[in-house]
Amino acid sequence: MYYGISRYFWHIIIGLSMIAIISGVAVYLWSYIPVKKKEVIKGAPPQKKPYPEAQSVDLEDILMRLPKDTPKKTAKPEPEVIEEDEPPVQIVEEKVIDTLALQAFENELGKTKNLIPPEKNKSFWNGEGFWDFVPPRERSRKLYKKTKNPKYRMWVPTQDGFKKRFLKYTDREGLKDYNEKRILLASINNFLEKISPEKRAAFVNKYLLRTPVRKLGLSRVQDLYDGIGGVLQKIEPDKQEVYYKKLYRFALNNPNDGLKLLRYETNILDSVHLLQRPDFIVRVNKEYNNYYNNNLNTLTNVTDKFIPYLKKIDTTKQALALSIFYDLYRKNNKENIKQRKRIDKEYVRALNDFEQQYQNRLRQAQIEYDTKLSKKRTFREISYEAIGGGFVIVLIITLILLILSMIRNLNRLSEAILENNKLFADKLNKPEDKDNENEPAEKKDLFDKNDITEI
Repeated sequence: MYYGISRYFWHIIIGLSMIAIISGVAVYLWSYIPVKKKEVIKGAPPQKKPYPEAQSVDLEDILMRLPKDTPKKTAKPEPEVIEEDEPPVQIVEEKVIDTLALQAFENELGKTKNLIPPEKNKSFWNGEGFWDFVPPRERSRKLYKKTKNPKYRMWVPTQDGFKKRFLKYTDREGLKDYNEKRILLASINNFLEKISPEKRAAFVNKYLLRTPVRKLGLSRVQDLYDGIGGVLQKIEPDKQEVYYKKLYRFALNNPNDGLKLLRYETNILDSVHLLQRPDFIVRVNKEYNNYYNNNLNTLTNVTDKFIPYLKKIDTTKQALALSIFYDLYRKNNKENIKQRKRIDKEYVRALNDFEQQYQNRLRQAQIEYDTKLSKKRTFREISYEAIGGGFVIVLIITLILLILSMIRNLNRLSEAILENNKLFADKLNKPEDKDNENEPAEKKDLFDKNDITEI
């Protein structure tokens, strides 16, 4: 009557709820186990196919094409372009000076004085100008002739000394720190060591104090001075100034391989006759610009094949022989050059495909990793619902069973009371005691009510 459903049903529901709670806890703990990301190994890149062997150029072919009597041509120096000096820049003195850096700068300045001796280059170090008389000039001129008093005349500078000009120049180019000034001056000194002593002051005035350090960067300027100086050291002093401008333009126009080629030329110029070196350099640079741009290794390999021939070629025709060699090499290896270019393109394409596949694998691994993380987050949320739902079901069933148990106990208690009342009433109705029969009716009724109330 009180349990329309078997209690095994409730046990089954509670059991299922406990299983849900335990499973939810297990899934919750599992969701916090770190996900291992798939390792992607890049592997070995594709190998470049070997170039087909180049066809060599015989020395006899070069000698046959050389003119028997080549008239010597005196190279005319290019007209110098003298830029106008910029207006003087006022130097702002630093309030705090790094004394150690300043001392190092002064030491480097001493090296400059050894390279350009002050006693032979007074105007370079002390500056240039002229004497003028203080106003009124005619009167001052007469008084100075009579008295020789220096107060009647004054020095009008037209150019500052090197130190002041260098400080103005570095300030203008953004080198405020004395350590940076010292680094630039050290590069200039290294360059000047490779230049003829008679040309050093002119190089500083015309070129070295006009280099755009702010635009190129200090390290780039250092490399320029080092690369160009190495080549200029190998050629005649009277041609150094002309070829400085050519090499400077070549290096700036070829930022990738320009300085590398100049260093290569420095290493091979000892094999070339001194008078042929300037023209030799021009021909190598021209060949690079016309046929080997951004392919320096191929040009150096080709040129290396020619260097051993120099000993057997007339010293007055070495530069011309180089041009002939380049022409013959290109003709003999026309198809070879095409194959080399084709191999280069295929290699670049293979590298790009290899890198693209690697990036795709990385993205796929990342997607799988993110999917696993998302899956664990989803199961973690489900575990929250399972644990919470299990506890709620257990509590609800417990409450239902508690209420039913209370109802059952109350019903049993009511039945017991009714049964006891019936038994007591039956006992009272039996004539067991005569005294009881003689008692007044009012007393008997009162006793029954009290007994029932007590029960």
